[in-house]
Amino acid sequence: MGSVAPRIVESRMRRQVALLALARQDKTDLVKTLRTITETDARTIDIERVSVWRFVADRTAIVCEDLFRLGSGRHEQGPIFLARDCPSYFRALEESYTIAADDARSDPRTREFSRSYLEPNGITSMMDAPVWREGRLVGIVCHEHTGSPRVWAAEEQEFAGAVANMVSLTLETAERLEAEQGRRLLEQVNPLLRAVLDQMPAGFILAQAPSGRILLVNRAAYQISGRRLGETGERFAPDDPQSLVGALLSRAEMPLSRAIANGEAVIGEEMRLRRGDDSWGLISVNAAPVRNERGDIVAGVAVFEDLTERRLLEADRATGAHRDRFMGILGHDLRGPLAAASTAAQVLMRTEGACPGHALAAARIITSCGRMERMIHDLLDFARTSQGGGIPIALRPTELRALCRSIAEEAQATSPGRTLVLDAAQECWGEWDPERLAQVLSNLLANAVQHGAESQPITLRLDGGTDAAVLELHNEGSPIPEASLAHLFEPFWSLHDLRDRARPSGNLGLGLFISREIVRAHGGSIEARSSAQEGTTFTVRLPRHRET
Repeated sequence: MGSVAPRIVESRMRRQVALLALARQDKTDLVKTLRTITETDARTIDIERVSVWRFVADRTAIVCEDLFRLGSGRHEQGPIFLARDCPSYFRALEESYTIAADDARSDPRTREFSRSYLEPNGITSMMDAPVWREGRLVGIVCHEHTGSPRVWAAEEQEFAGAVANMVSLTLETAERLEAEQGRRLLEQVNPLLRAVLDQMPAGFILAQAPSGRILLVNRAAYQISGRRLGETGERFAPDDPQSLVGALLSRAEMPLSRAIANGEAVIGEEMRLRRGDDSWGLISVNAAPVRNERGDIVAGVAVFEDLTERRLLEADRATGAHRDRFMGILGHDLRGPLAAASTAAQVLMRTEGACPGHALAAARIITSCGRMERMIHDLLDFARTSQGGGIPIALRPTELRALCRSIAEEAQATSPGRTLVLDAAQECWGEWDPERLAQVLSNLLANAVQHGAESQPITLRLDGGTDAAVLELHNEGSPIPEASLAHLFEPFWSLHDLRDRARPSGNLGLGLFISREIVRAHGGSIEARSSAQEGTTFTVRLPRHRET
């Protein structure tokens, strides 16, 4: 007993001396003061790890500001813990003067940290003291013992609470000084510069050093981040930032934090950021320190832009380019074997003595080859337009009424059960490419035959104006949905697929797209209107002479 009492008195005196030294310390430098507190605390009660943690602005996580390791004598920053991952611990903080967990890995208040934090760091016992300020829980002083479990004495818990009060006083002093410095710094930013920053399309953040307190945020920063980068007056604490490989970034790893803490200039660093609506965006960040006339870092500035839409567009373009190149090559390479098959079928049909079954099969082959030939032509035309070449045309004097009659007769021959009416009172001459216009007319008539009401006639009307010819193709039947009209002339859309998504037609959906490109190559226009009352009408306007 005689030897125990002096040790108790000595421990008590050591704690009192430590608290007195901390109370007398100059607290204007927050980083230096926190380091002194954690180191003094660890040496006073002989514990391997002491750290100070602070809540982020929205109180959804705690961030380690300083961790002192007694064995190595080193200070470092620690990880971030989300409140949603440790609900029992965060609830206990609100209800306890201290959390004294002799066996931290089994204590219900702290065991949530076991697999991710306690076991990897060899921590067996924890004693955590909440830091309160103006009635709000703002941080924690954490004592972490390694080795055999440690039973925390009542005097040690009282000491931990006193240290937490010292941290609270330190934070209050530092925040007051930071606010004063921030006001002085903002006074140097004139209203005109603020207005300019608000008009920037890129996000802009000015944060005070060393705390990371945000002094100025422009409108674009709020829009890009969804207010997840912090509000003016709060500390810089993004929500779940990630590297491009998906690894979570600590606050210390963020470009703005590195600029403030290390004076690092960061250029074009890309990272993923969870936005206010919980979607993920890709941003590119530039960050740099702001120094005063003595060269001291007084703030950090970050400028960032949203790359999400740009990268999606680039990916779409790359995919489209590969697709177009593939279709061009495919269309070109298919023409040889297709021509061989068609020629062989024609020879078979002309062979004397061929049985009727062979002749019928040959006829079907020729018909199929013709359909495939048209598909290949469509693919090649699409490849040309996608690569910026446009549809090639060869203009020459053309009589459009005769061309319309010829194409209508072909359509009538292939659809004998349908009624096709040509309304063209007089000849219509102009400088056009007859083969290409025949392609347009064939596509429009084929669509009308396929989708028009079988009991109603299809009308092709030609009006030869002074400067331009106007073609109208009309059919009755189910109207094209209004929402689909805007997509009619886009590639890989077909009237059948627009009407019946459940049963795709199987065609390429290039006919109307290529028709539009042919008409545009002539300097003209094509449009469609459709309703249940008036039916469906395609209107083509063709200048008689293309302007050069």
